[in-house]
Amino acid sequence: MFLVIRYSRGMGDSGLYARARDGQGRYWNWGSLGWSVSETEACQSFLSERLDVDVLESNYGVVVSPPLSSVVIEFVRSSDGEVVGEEVVGKRTFYSLRYTKGLGSAALSVRVLGATGLFWNFTTNSWVVNQNANTYTLLSEYPDLSSVESLYASIAAVPVDSSEFQFFRVADGFVIGTDTLMDFVPPAPILGEAEPLP
Repeated sequence: MFLVIRYSRGMGDSGLYARARDGQGRYWNWGSLGWSVSETEACQSFLSERLDVDVLESNYGVVVSPPLSSVVIEFVRSSDGEVVGEEVVGKRTFYSLRYTKGLGSAALSVRVLGATGLFWNFTTNSWVVNQNANTYTLLSEYPDLSSVESLYASIAAVPVDSSEFQFFRVADGFVIGTDTLMDFVPPAPILGEAEPLP
């Protein structure tokens, strides 16, 4: 698989790397092609810079062998460990987003809205009319090298039809992000600096 991201020009061939993570926060080892509970150098696949006429940005790319299961590919700035972009690869089997580090595993949650305004019930794996305690699931925090953000994720049943995820803070119900199940919709760039190419 060829991964590519558009990012600030001049990072060279060691400025950005790609890593794959699953719904349990584990890291994919590109060498052994297996899962690791901690990030090692073998979990980092560095992207090569390809210059073009743009004086501000370059394409960065790498060919990798991701697992057959659903993963989040995170593009990481090697100088400080900050994630600058991400995309989901494979049929989604978990929910995830990056958010403020240190909130813990009960601070954020996700709910799923159907096209007709129904809510996904994570207990019965069916659509229901009214929200209740079973129409949201908590996200676990998986800290990494970033000093700003962590990966928050939950392994839970994902509806097969087009739906919208709403990530929200448990304390006040404030929606902090959305995503969709529709195919070929790229995620919003992280930190406003990079945008994965389709």
